[in-house]
Amino acid sequence: TLFRSMQNGHWGQLCLATPSGFRCGCASHYTLDANKRNCSSPTSFLLFSQKTAISRMVLDEQQSPDMILPIHGLRIVKAIDYDPLDKLIYWVDGRQNVIKRAKDDGTQPFVAVAPPNQSQSTEKQPHDLSIDIYSRTVYWTCELTNTINVNRLNKEAIGVVLRGEHDKPRAIAVNAERGYMYFTNMQERSPKIERAALDGTEREVVFNTGLIRPVALVIDNKLGKLFWVDADLKRIESSDLSGANRVTLEDSNILQPMGLTVLGDYLYWIDRQQQMIERVEKTSGNRRTRIQGRIAHLTGIHAVEDRKS
Repeated sequence: TLFRSMQNGHWGQLCLATPSGFRCGCASHYTLDANKRNCSSPTSFLLFSQKTAISRMVLDEQQSPDMILPIHGLRIVKAIDYDPLDKLIYWVDGRQNVIKRAKDDGTQPFVAVAPPNQSQSTEKQPHDLSIDIYSRTVYWTCELTNTINVNRLNKEAIGVVLRGEHDKPRAIAVNAERGYMYFTNMQERSPKIERAALDGTEREVVFNTGLIRPVALVIDNKLGKLFWVDADLKRIESSDLSGANRVTLEDSNILQPMGLTVLGDYLYWIDRQQQMIERVEKTSGNRRTRIQGRIAHLTGIHAVEDRKS
């Protein structure tokens, strides 16, 4: 007899009745604890979003299949992030122009960032988001007001931290450990990558040359590196966090890059036109590998790494 056991809110365990009792195993993506009774959800994985779905990929020896997460009501997912403390997935909902969150099993759904009045939802248009796990806040860029905004994770608005007459902040990555945020500024004919303190002060340009349309950036504090991808130049580059030591990691056979992230020794990116997820070694750009293909309407990717590793 085979039956499923619910553990910690997850249908993660599979038990088989045997003459000597029960023999238990775990569903895909879960691992059996030492006590052979409980299943633990993964601690290192990739999340990737499509227009109407968010999936999890676990890069393990078993080559576990990707899992579409049972999160309901996904319409136009534009960007994703993850809070490892509360184990919540956050995403930009491009249809309702809000930021939502939920557990990976679809429970605890919550609108984390919404306009002051739902009937005025056109007043805000979130583009990208980045969570500061230490201050329990989410930073997000707005396409309509061309600002960088910050909210507490409990929905309370703190306010605008960056606004300028000609600014068009789009992609954003918060480096909470060092107290900076990095963002792309898509000003007319002069795109930039900038950084500022988390309150919007100490603003400085990191790069204002060799850019056309930088669409995504990610920070790796282990290496002290910034990575970004330019959708028009079709090029992935990296530099030190100060902007020094700028190098090209990959510039061949990239068609429509949409996002990138770092997990372990690798830099991963998504290509919407080629419908695939690829990776290269983050230091050398070598060992380019296609990780997954035939994924339509890719919109975002985010790595979650075991913080103890």
